[in-house]
Amino acid sequence: MNVYQALRERIRRIFGEYDYVYLSFSGGKDSGVLLNACVEHIRQYGGRMGVFHMDYEVQYSLTTEYVDEMLSSNRDILDVYRVCIPFRVSTCTSMYQSFWRPWEDSKKDLWVRPLPENAMTKEDFPF
Repeated sequence: MNVYQALRERIRRIFGEYDYVYLSFSGGKDSGVLLNACVEHIRQYGGRMGVFHMDYEVQYSLTTEYVDEMLSSNRDILDVYRVCIPFRVSTCTSMYQSFWRPWEDSKKDLWVRPLPENAMTKEDFPF
């Protein structure tokens, strides 16, 4: 059995064992491969899956495009939870601050890009 066959077998077992599957998708290579493999499985055998994406606002534009494409082109089989909240994120790009907050309302004029459509914001959570 090769690596791809082993991946397909594990995904088959997971979808066979659990009523509902959730995947954390960063837009990176590892989670991208796993999301594509799960989408392939669902398209072949049926079903749905939840996808959680923590959107950090600032990332490579190609990563954002990839995330947008994967989530929108598979909307028919994915329940998407794209979270855009001002959570505390460590940073090493400043000598003056050790953290920053993406999607911070008070700094909306500095946002790198607009808030994605259908994103879950802080109003969606009982903080």
